[in-house]
Amino acid sequence: MPYSNYSKIYDLLTELAKEDRPKDLFDFAEEIQNSQIESFAIWRPGSEPDTPPTKTYCSTTSIRRLIRFVTELGFIDLDEERQCRLTSYGRNALRGDNYPRVLSTHLTMYLKDRVGVTYSEIKETILAIQRPEVAFFDTIYGRISSQKDLQIRQSRFRMVLYLLERCGMLTSLTKKIYFAPEAQVWHS
Repeated sequence: MPYSNYSKIYDLLTELAKEDRPKDLFDFAEEIQNSQIESFAIWRPGSEPDTPPTKTYCSTTSIRRLIRFVTELGFIDLDEERQCRLTSYGRNALRGDNYPRVLSTHLTMYLKDRVGVTYSEIKETILAIQRPEVAFFDTIYGRISSQKDLQIRQSRFRMVLYLLERCGMLTSLTKKIYFAPEAQVWHS
């Protein structure tokens, strides 16, 4: 499985489920970073050409941002004292093969309740896109935002679409387009 927010969310829930006591948001984010969980790894290019890439891990800031998103999905309860607890929905997502189904259900509820767009509207928008346009993320976002006042940043909407795709609710294709190198002109 490629390491993405799909994997990170699962790993967050798994780590929070290991203990039955609440964890402070900042301590939990630091614990995730220090645990060096593979889904949180980031490979950066080497500092010099021909040097191997270096492996680092997500910052505690980005981990806290993800925890807050997972809280908005209803999998984590975050109280006024910044204590994180796994909700019954979070525990249910970790049971057996429930994760994709439970995650997709909560993503569609998040879209409807917090963003103001339904899963059906997203599908209809995608189906309405005709050539020469392509159903790229920005095309979908542009079409929907021209009809509604979306309460979501583009980057978050992109992540939600990706998560829906990983859950099997949308289909995406990745195609490579190859170009021949420019012809070299020799000067004498």
